[in-house]
Amino acid sequence: MRITSISTRLSWFAIPVIAALIGPLAWINSGLEGWRMVDFKKAYYAAGETVLHNGSAALWPLIADANFVNLPIVAWLFAPLAALGPRAAGLIFIMVGLLSTIIALILLANIAETKTRPLIGLLFALNGPLWYSLILGNTTQVVLLLLICALLLWKQDQSYVAGLLIGVSVIIKPAILPLAGYFVLKRHWRVVLGGVTVAATTLAASVLVFGLQFNLDWYQRIIVGFAGRPMGAFNVQSLDAFLLRLKTGQTLLFDWNPQNLPFGLNIVKNISVASLAALVLLAVWRNRRQAASPDAAATWEFNYLDFSMVLTLCVTISTVSWTHYYLLLLLPWGLYLAGALPVIDDRITRTLIWSSIFLCSLPVFYPSVDDGWFAMLSSRTLQSVWLYGGLLLLSALLRCAIMQDNDSRLTLSRPISHPTT
Repeated sequence: MRITSISTRLSWFAIPVIAALIGPLAWINSGLEGWRMVDFKKAYYAAGETVLHNGSAALWPLIADANFVNLPIVAWLFAPLAALGPRAAGLIFIMVGLLSTIIALILLANIAETKTRPLIGLLFALNGPLWYSLILGNTTQVVLLLLICALLLWKQDQSYVAGLLIGVSVIIKPAILPLAGYFVLKRHWRVVLGGVTVAATTLAASVLVFGLQFNLDWYQRIIVGFAGRPMGAFNVQSLDAFLLRLKTGQTLLFDWNPQNLPFGLNIVKNISVASLAALVLLAVWRNRRQAASPDAAATWEFNYLDFSMVLTLCVTISTVSWTHYYLLLLLPWGLYLAGALPVIDDRITRTLIWSSIFLCSLPVFYPSVDDGWFAMLSSRTLQSVWLYGGLLLLSALLRCAIMQDNDSRLTLSRPISHPTT
């Protein structure tokens, strides 16, 4: 692998130093002291402990209370951790999350020129949703790593393995299911086959272990129960949740029960989601010629752009899009900083992307729920800043994709230098 200069290597020491300072600060000052590792304790560890000691059928109360929302068979993946006890299991889980984050950073930074790598490191170190996910003990950072690996394996013509990783990602976070639809649309059948292999195997195992009716009940409670019915809680950053908070203000900021949108707002939501999805489809269709270019580098630049658009769409329009889902946007931001995205190199693009980075990197704090005017205003506006950042990024990517035939300024975000091995 290419040897970097000593000065550049030394610059990397700034990243762990900043992380060491910001991490505890985010942990202490976020107002989430009582939430430390709460997702791990109430969902993953509790599910593993339940099936390990009480059998598969005992998992239902966790599903009924929507504490454990993954496909039932996933609970057994956490049974080995539960066998170690809560302290050891929590430590291992934290280490897996941190290691996944570090590997994801290295893989993205390795695409970039040497001088850009510290900037990508800062992007990770300063990302509020990433710290939030680590504090909660969630798995979103693991999904980020899986998606980056899938993208790189796809580029290396390991399409089936890439599909396997995308399939695992969708099992963990069903909100990114439209990524599978993208590969069907592009007729990348080996990727699709890999995803179908994971989905079919996981579903078959879940039915075999838990029974068909148990899985149907899970589907009704979790998938149907939350589909199109947003939560107004402060840490839900979906378009649906934003519209719900416009109506309810601070009333539902700590309510995680799904709600029905008022009729008018539901129409606005449906039109908005359909419009965004249609624009992404149009952009992917317009990119088909560039993605089929005999120039391999050009092909992958536009594949990266398509993948980034669809991923950003998933994060913004999913009904259940938690704040920590926005750490997945580290992938398109990293590609942009690495110079791997074909974008229009002008002030509008730079403003949109850097604004999205700023908004989506903000730390997650408890909101105010008093009756003052500021709480009323912020619950309807400021509480959705991560959504705004995601929409700004999507706007930038869509603009570059749709205008690429008509704008001579279309270029790589930065001159790219691919590392050699």
